[in-house]
Amino acid sequence: FVLIDSDIVSPLGLKRRTLPTPHRMSLAMSDGKPSVYTATEYCKVSLRDPSGYWKSKQVRALILPSLCYPMILGLPFLSHNSLVIDYATRSVKPRDVEFDLLNPCPVEAATPSVPLESPKIRRDKANRKLQQELSSVLDNMKSLRHEFKEFVDRNPHRFTSEPVSPFNVVAAVKARLEQLEELAKYEQFSDDIKAEYSDVFGDIPHLDELPTDVTCRID
Repeated sequence: FVLIDSDIVSPLGLKRRTLPTPHRMSLAMSDGKPSVYTATEYCKVSLRDPSGYWKSKQVRALILPSLCYPMILGLPFLSHNSLVIDYATRSVKPRDVEFDLLNPCPVEAATPSVPLESPKIRRDKANRKLQQELSSVLDNMKSLRHEFKEFVDRNPHRFTSEPVSPFNVVAAVKARLEQLEELAKYEQFSDDIKAEYSDVFGDIPHLDELPTDVTCRID
């Protein structure tokens, strides 16, 4: 546990929690006389340096009245956050971060943010950019068309084709009629064969009309 003054719990918006077991302790008051107090509440809190570069792990803080400082951190806090104290250099540094909590680097002024543009301005910019891109595409197409025309003019023999005879409608109709006549002959021949051998090519009766008392029959 660390200790936190009860007067700053509510202003910081910290949630008060009830201890499962009251914690009895003796406090050294400002008048020098010890005072026994029983802590019944605690809160969860994490600390950070003013620059926001370093933040401690979340710890539980006992809520006590009339502390000499807003918060009192002890050895458990230092151990929990791996803080190393160097008395010679008067520094407190996290073990895995090169940052001195007692001598932090000056906080650089924040770069002024770029003002946000209205939706209309963004749409106008997008339309102008689209028009520029479209104009560039059209210019490229004109240039390619001009180059292709020059190439065709220089090499006309590469783009000539053999003459194609016109479509003969009468011959096409005659060929189709001959195909239909042949098809009709084949259909008539098929009908004659089926009629002559009707006992072989007869229609297969429906499943419900097939005999059920014949297991196997060979004619």
